[in-house]
Amino acid sequence: MDKFSFFNDSFSISKTSSYFLSLQLQSDSYTYAIIDTVTKRFVAVKHETFDEAMLIKPIGDKLDSMLKNDAFLNKHYKSVHFGFVSQKSTLVPKVLFDKAYLKDFFQFNQNLSDSEELHFNYLKNTGAYNIFAIPSDLTTMLVNRFPEIQFYHHATPFIENALGVALTLKMKMPSIHINVNTEFVDIAGVSGDKMVLYNSEVYRSIEDILYHLLNVASQLEMQPAKCYLFISGDILPKSNAGKTLKRYFPNVRYTKEMTGAEFSFESVPEHAVSNILNLHQCE
Repeated sequence: MDKFSFFNDSFSISKTSSYFLSLQLQSDSYTYAIIDTVTKRFVAVKHETFDEAMLIKPIGDKLDSMLKNDAFLNKHYKSVHFGFVSQKSTLVPKVLFDKAYLKDFFQFNQNLSDSEELHFNYLKNTGAYNIFAIPSDLTTMLVNRFPEIQFYHHATPFIENALGVALTLKMKMPSIHINVNTEFVDIAGVSGDKMVLYNSEVYRSIEDILYHLLNVASQLEMQPAKCYLFISGDILPKSNAGKTLKRYFPNVRYTKEMTGAEFSFESVPEHAVSNILNLHQCE
């Protein structure tokens, strides 16, 4: 995704204490959206990519650089929601969840390094907890900058939005939802009002993503022509990737934010930043 930065006419640097900041960080970029809580309107959205010299540095150095160099990350906000993009997470049903066993749950299918710490989010639509790891140096820097910060895994708004769409639209067909990140794609399968599958898969090409989608459809006994495919993240409708997916999954929809707040930045594809736009709804 190309970098962009848009602030509308109503944005005021002197009013950030009444704004929500939603910030997302991944290995090659960061993105944020700012919402005015009074007007219920998004007043800013920005996506910034790291240069080649910064790309090879640890994620902590990238965070340190963006906090120092981005003027709008040096302000006080009413609330700050931080989403960390990684494949290191695991879902645990509410009936099995016990905070005392976070590490055991997580290490069932993930590795936890000495430099990481565990966090968790409750997914109210799903009735499950998302346990995830964040490097400890990131949380220290962020808490020092934003004492009121709340931490999330990027899959939390993705999964909540997928279920929210199903509950709101009351769709007659099942649906598959994907969120395309730089190096991997999140995939969720929804039937009725239930999430029946969530996976995170590495990809190198659109053919890899298509393979994973067809495999999920087969596992869930969904026919590509008789299910919806909701797309968010780094795919444009008129791109070769978008056209390829539509050939196999004709009922394509591009995800929008579900907050009810006004998003009026016409130059920014809403589905590309829907995860960030929906992040503050995950409280």
